Amino acid sequence: MNQPLLNAIEGKESSRYPVWFLRQAGRYLPEYRALKEKYSFLEMCQNPKIAAEVTLQPLARFDLDAAIIFADILLPLVPLGQTLNFKKDHGPLLIPPIRTEEDFENFISKTPSLEDLNYVGEALNLVRAKLPKEKSLIGFAGAPFTVATYMIEGSGTKNFHHTKRMLFGDPSLFHKIMSLLCESTKTYLKMQAEAGADLLMLFDSWASAVSPMDYKKHILPYIKELKTEVESFGKKLIYYPGQNPQNASFITKRHCDVLHLDWHIDLNLFFNKEDQGEGLSYQGNLDPQILFAKEEDIRKQTREILYFFKEKYPKRHIFNVGHGLIPEIPISSLEKVIDEIRLFRF
Repeated sequence: MNQPLLNAIEGKESSRYPVWFLRQAGRYLPEYRALKEKYSFLEMCQNPKIAAEVTLQPLARFDLDAAIIFADILLPLVPLGQTLNFKKDHGPLLIPPIRTEEDFENFISKTPSLEDLNYVGEALNLVRAKLPKEKSLIGFAGAPFTVATYMIEGSGTKNFHHTKRMLFGDPSLFHKIMSLLCESTKTYLKMQAEAGADLLMLFDSWASAVSPMDYKKHILPYIKELKTEVESFGKKLIYYPGQNPQNASFITKRHCDVLHLDWHIDLNLFFNKEDQGEGLSYQGNLDPQILFAKEEDIRKQTREILYFFKEKYPKRHIFNVGHGLIPEIPISSLEKVIDEIRLFRF
């Protein structure tokens, strides 16, 4: 399939420098905000037609090479037995939190069915039917550790107290939760692949909550297992390892096909290693808040990333922000980034 994203993953020639953005479908778009006036976030995720519409909104406005399905990393916890709500100015709430062996035993006593997530598959089908063949459709899931933090804490957190208390105080229970989430993620990703996703992404946003040593010991083995699973059904995997540059330095082809680079990573320092990521492709690492700068600064930083990868890893980079677009960004600034990419000759 001749898609710029897939070409970049395989190091093939392409007529375009591939670009898409994390959270490209979202609150910075007036057309999204208009829908949000009518529906809650969960209602939008769980209605395939609306989810498909939101997924396609940025591609109707911008010259992008991929759509990422509109969903949330916490949706799979609902069929597993937790109640998910999004409270204004609070973020997600999950009830009940799973913090003890008894909590876990009660939790797994139910028979989970990921068929309850078929609305994600339906949305993928709808998008793929409308998306031009040269545009990639990305399915995604939260990586086990990041999803586990919400499952254990019951909400977002700054110190990850309950999660790390379990990791260090009851590692057996912690790994039971990680194993459960790893298995459910395999099923979820396979469903998305079968529904039309061309490639898949794992978000491990909170993996930086633990030390690099604990990341290697307690988190990376599950990423390797998921990569093997994704490979078995013929899809490519993008992995975002959070905001710790040292975590990213551990990633090899055994963990993913594309390593997403956060803006905290200094590209010159990161790639100054003989053993860095042989066979990997890369995605990122523009700071999304540069989009508040003057036009010449936006274009300059965009060009710097483009020229870096042209020299270091030609044909193996997907342009993206280091982490998601934020609601306040000027749409005109995003247009300038895309224009600079389209002017670039690689």
